[in-house]
Amino acid sequence: MKSLIWTLAGSAVAVPLASDSGTKVIDIPAVKTQPPRSNQSGAVPPLVNGATTGVTTHGPYSGTPTTTGAEQYPSTVAATIPIQPNPTATYYNANGKLTEPMPMPYMPAGGVGTNGTVPVYMSVALGVHQEYIELGLFHYGLEVFSEQDFLDAGLTVEDRRLIEYMAIQEAGHATLLSNMLGESAPRQCTYNYPFKTVREFIDFNVKVTRWGETQSCIHNNVTGYNCGPAISRDKYEPLTFPGRKVELTWNDPGRAVGPNNSYVTSTTAGQPSFVAWLSQLSLTYTELTATGQNKGYTYQPASEVFETDPALNGTAFIAITDTDMFATPYNLTMLNPHIRALGLYQAGLM
Repeated sequence: MKSLIWTLAGSAVAVPLASDSGTKVIDIPAVKTQPPRSNQSGAVPPLVNGATTGVTTHGPYSGTPTTTGAEQYPSTVAATIPIQPNPTATYYNANGKLTEPMPMPYMPAGGVGTNGTVPVYMSVALGVHQEYIELGLFHYGLEVFSEQDFLDAGLTVEDRRLIEYMAIQEAGHATLLSNMLGESAPRQCTYNYPFKTVREFIDFNVKVTRWGETQSCIHNNVTGYNCGPAISRDKYEPLTFPGRKVELTWNDPGRAVGPNNSYVTSTTAGQPSFVAWLSQLSLTYTELTATGQNKGYTYQPASEVFETDPALNGTAFIAITDTDMFATPYNLTMLNPHIRALGLYQAGLM
């Protein structure tokens, strides 16, 4: 079988300029760009409202329990299920040959969502509640504890900024799951939190989100050692940014690749015209301007997954394509026949 992957190299031109003070200034080619908002074409869904103001409480519970154990359906398919999987469920075809007709080039048979149908999501309501609890928790702690409270607890303003950043992430998670469920998605509740101090707040974060450590520090094996929390420092130096000019070069198909050169690259794509950017849950296209044989440039898009959440942050995949067809991570393989070259792109902050 021929391979789909070729080498795609990306670089941005940086030219040192001399300023009046003698300090070198890096001039990076770029264009001004902003993500679409509101009713503009391509605008992302708005974030759920997760802001907390003041001390909130829902008061004591006064309802009557109605379910014993767990919610039950009137009947079950069987009393038990087999412990062992179907014997063919873990079968591996070691010779690398396809045994079923391919739906289209570069797509082996099997999987779901390959016949044009819309995906059906199982209930993720529990996940929505979890994200809302975390979102409310971060906002609540930042609201009731001041910067001085954090300093008195051995933390810093940077630690507060990190928690603010995490709250923005949780807003994105809650928005994603709510959009999947549609109008029936749960709404955010009012929560009671069992902490009175900053350190209790951090400890409760650990229990709810399972990040960090509670009793000891990294490189310290003394249980119960009272150490200062270790949280990364703020980073403001951009590695890349929306609107940055990105120059690209790629190889012709027909190259022998793989650890033993056993695969030969091939493609069914037509004239390279677009650059597809895939990161997180977002697929975005930008126009490719050809400047010669197998080379051209484009600009890093300002696309978002949700409001204030850039789609390109960290490692992203980019592809040279002959179309800007609509696809999502769910059915991304539909783009395979249109890919001319693939590569990686490092975006965001250093």
